[in-house]
Amino acid sequence: MTNVHPFHPGILPFLKRARLDRIRHFNGIKVDRQLITALVERWRKKTHCFNFREGEATITLKDVAILTHLPIDGKPVCASDHPSEDRDGMPGWVYFIHSVLRVKVPVKGSVDATDRLPPMRKHQASITWLTKYFRDHYESHPLTEKSPEDEKERYARVYLIGMIG
Repeated sequence: MTNVHPFHPGILPFLKRARLDRIRHFNGIKVDRQLITALVERWRKKTHCFNFREGEATITLKDVAILTHLPIDGKPVCASDHPSEDRDGMPGWVYFIHSVLRVKVPVKGSVDATDRLPPMRKHQASITWLTKYFRDHYESHPLTEKSPEDEKERYARVYLIGMIG
């Protein structure tokens, strides 16, 4: 998990409201992407568990929740890959970033496109691009205790995306 920017105490109320305040303790944990991919391939929606070959252990999502102290209920955060009129013709991830983080993502071929286009793979947002964008932004506009609440909430959202993205 890589963090876009350091934890700031001003975002704690927003992390608590999202029930993800414990995630700040995960900074620096190295993620084994191959292991995660293998587990995702073994996830069975019907039984809500990871199924391994017979005779081996089964790890449930509840076990993961107990170990991480993170909530496993509620709606998942996901975005459609397909452009839609109700999103002004934007692919889901572009609309998500635009509406949740208030960032206009340059899309290849658009009027706003520059040489600093985010790397794109099948409509996926680039965490590298977001990291650079928000590092630059918060270096020139640091978050303080006197920052407006909506800016603290935005910072919290960027922080969470950096942690779990």
